Amino acid sequence: MKRKGQVTIFIIIGIILISSIVIFFLFREEATIDTTGRSEENPESFLESCMENNVKEAIEVISIHGGYLNNELYKSFKFEDEGISLNISYLCYNQNSYLPCINQKPTFTEDLKTEIKNYISDDVENCFNEMTNGFVQKGYVVETNYRGFSVDFLPKRVIVQTDSDVVLTSSGETTKGKDFKITISSRFYEITTLVQEIVNQEARFCYSEIHGISLLYPEFSIDKFRTEDSSVIYTIEHKDSKEKFRFAVRGCVIPPGF
Repeated sequence: MKRKGQVTIFIIIGIILISSIVIFFLFREEATIDTTGRSEENPESFLESCMENNVKEAIEVISIHGGYLNNELYKSFKFEDEGISLNISYLCYNQNSYLPCINQKPTFTEDLKTEIKNYISDDVENCFNEMTNGFVQKGYVVETNYRGFSVDFLPKRVIVQTDSDVVLTSSGETTKGKDFKITISSRFYEITTLVQEIVNQEARFCYSEIHGISLLYPEFSIDKFRTEDSSVIYTIEHKDSKEKFRFAVRGCVIPPGF
C-alpha cells in the first residue's frame, strides 16, 4: 500500500509538471504573436508593410520593359499569349550586319536602382506621411525628418534604406528611430546577375550558351525568341517566385541570301 501511494504521488507530480510546461509555452506563444502582430506600433514594420506592394510593382513593371521605362533604344513587340505590345529595351545592340552587339548599359545595376527609386519615390514619402498621421491619431507627439532613400539589391532581397529620423512621445515616454531599412523578398539580384551574363556572352560571342547557363542557374527558366528583324528577345523567369525579366539584343545579323 505504501509503494502504491508513492507511485500515485509521483504520477500526480508528473502530471502537474507536464501541465505547467504546456501552459507556459501556450502563454509564451500568445505573447509572441501579440507582440509581433502590432506592426502599427513599430515605424519600421509599418513602413515595410506600406512599401512592399509598391516595390514589387516597380520591379515587375521595370522588368518587363528590359529595366528601363523610357529607353530610346527598344524593340516594340507583342507576344501572342500576352495580348499587349511592350517596348522592350535593347541591352546589347548593333545595327550593322555580321558584327557583335555592343553593351548599351555598362552601368546596368546602378541604372536599375535609379529606375526603381524614381518609380517608388512618391510612394515612400506617402508612407512616411501615413505613418506620421497614424501615430498622431493615436495620441503621439510625432517629430519626423525624412530626407530621402536609396535602393540596393542583395541576394534574395531588395533593400530600401531610408535617410530619416522619427521621434515618438506618449505619456511622457519618448522613442527614437532613424534610418529605417525596409527589406523586400525578391530574386531581382540573381536575375540581374543572369541578365548581365547573357549580355556579356552576346557581346563577345554573338550568342549566349543557354544550356550551359541553365545548368549554372537551375532555378531559372530562360526563353530565347528571335523576331523577324533578327532581334532576340530573352525572357528570364525564376521558377519559384515567378519573377520575370525581359530584354532584347541585336547583333551578328546575317542578311537574307548570304
